[in-house]
Amino acid sequence: MSRILVAVFVFGCGLVAAPGQTSISSLSPASVVAGGASFTLNVFGSSFGPLMPIQWNGATQATTFVSSTQLSCTIASSLVATAGTNNVRVRITAFPPSFTSTLVFTIDNPAPVLASLTPSTLTVGALGASLVLGGSGFIAASTIMCGTTPLSVSSFTATSITAFVPAVAIRSEERRVGKECATLCR
Repeated sequence: MSRILVAVFVFGCGLVAAPGQTSISSLSPASVVAGGASFTLNVFGSSFGPLMPIQWNGATQATTFVSSTQLSCTIASSLVATAGTNNVRVRITAFPPSFTSTLVFTIDNPAPVLASLTPSTLTVGALGASLVLGGSGFIAASTIMCGTTPLSVSSFTATSITAFVPAVAIRSEERRVGKECATLCR
């Protein structure tokens, strides 16, 4: 009687649990500020295996298996340089490819910090005035408001914005330039 030895090799499939059982439930952190340093992303869920990598917008990341409920990877600073959203999922099997559902990771704009305003007062009856805001965390999409009036921006850097305050925003009394006339919206 002859025996036939049948060997089946599955290379890199990562299958530890049935695809329908593996899931992700949360990310830590769930968001970061744009322009930050590299960081460790922790993915929490159920039925993870040691060969199940984290994917960031479809790109596989070098993943550390922590436990059947936690995976981690390092997200490079270049991947969080600008604000936006990113899709995070875990690859369950390589062939055929199967994945968990996707969670959204948010990269926020930095919070603007207003350090100075020039001039510090505006005179009633002026036909308008240029206002220079100094600080940090300014982005090209920053909106400057004077009360309910949006101001037109004439120049912009990450630390300085020059905007024009129209006469309608300087209507009835000398206005001290402050929170009510230099609200930064990101």
